[in-house]
Amino acid sequence: MDLISLYINTLDKKRREFNDNKQRLSQGLKKLEETNVQIAELKISLAESAPILAQKDIDLAETMVIVDKETAEANETKAIVEQEEEIVSKQYAEAQAVKTEVEDDLAAAQPEMDKAKAAVASLTADSIVEMASLNNPNANVALVAEPIMMLLGHKKDWKSAQGVMKKSQNFLKTLKEFDVSTIKES
Repeated sequence: MDLISLYINTLDKKRREFNDNKQRLSQGLKKLEETNVQIAELKISLAESAPILAQKDIDLAETMVIVDKETAEANETKAIVEQEEEIVSKQYAEAQAVKTEVEDDLAAAQPEMDKAKAAVASLTADSIVEMASLNNPNANVALVAEPIMMLLGHKKDWKSAQGVMKKSQNFLKTLKEFDVSTIKES
């Protein structure tokens, strides 16, 4: 009778431990999924905004060169100055309007970036160690790990992800210090 009681108590204890571990893993997976979605959205937003801003800066620089050249030539003749000033003013206004629009788009993307950083900041070394210990992870865990490994420049298979995650402090530090501006559009 004592053995049965001991067995039932041990079984209950192991079930509670299993359920606690399952719940922690589930919460970690949810956070990783949310972070993955936010990172994907930010990557798209930044990829769309960055080339536009760069081109607008180039256009603005070219416009300013043209303005300087035309202003020097305009000093010779007042009529030429008045004509060129009107053209340059329009180009500059257009360039400024585009630059303002791009800056607004970039400012709009900042809250999403902050959310993603907050999600990454909430990760703990324990949750990383726990994930790394999974030999056959849930498909969602592998799905989240794959783009993270790609962004960090590692192979995207689970064995590689485990190897990187087993160095949990370094992996966590790398995630927290990841510079999204280094992401290149493929």
